[in-house]
Amino acid sequence: MGNTYWLNAKQKAIIDLGSHTIAKRLPLDEACCIILTHLHYDHTAALDQLVFSNGAKVMMHEADAKNIGTAASAAHAFSARAPKFHVDTLLKDGDQIDLGDSILRVIHTPGHTPGSICLYDAQSKSLFSGDTVFPFGGIGRTDLLGGSSHDLVQSISRLAKLEVSVLYPGHGVITTDSVDEQIKQSLKFAKANESPE
Repeated sequence: MGNTYWLNAKQKAIIDLGSHTIAKRLPLDEACCIILTHLHYDHTAALDQLVFSNGAKVMMHEADAKNIGTAASAAHAFSARAPKFHVDTLLKDGDQIDLGDSILRVIHTPGHTPGSICLYDAQSKSLFSGDTVFPFGGIGRTDLLGGSSHDLVQSISRLAKLEVSVLYPGHGVITTDSVDEQIKQSLKFAKANESPE
């Protein structure tokens, strides 16, 4: 399953929720929102039929939200059915999610899925990268439904222009080690793996 992040901001938030086990351990009713970096099953499975008594808002990019419950979730890769859930807020590039003492900027980064997003906190220079980039020059796969190696290169090119001190990836370890250089390595790797479309 993908990584889940609990943001202990003034307005508490969750980024991605793929594991039912983790979901049971979190105080879900304290969260104002659950932000999904993309549609894939390993980042959304725990939302299946989930009801929030406190009215927490589920947020996702509009390009992925329209494919909820379809094969685009890649649930078949986990021998599961696509989770069904309601999205309250459709995100788009440039949106800002205000958590009171932290503001996350939505960066639309298609490539892994059409509606993949990253979330950037300019104050702490933190990047929640979903499955767009991973530590040590890794990149998200583009061979699943809706993936595009060309789009991924364009998306990582945008990320390479940011000043990033901490990378919170969708899989793997959190890293603070020359993150800007790691993202540049991801861009180089993505360009090397770009296929003609």
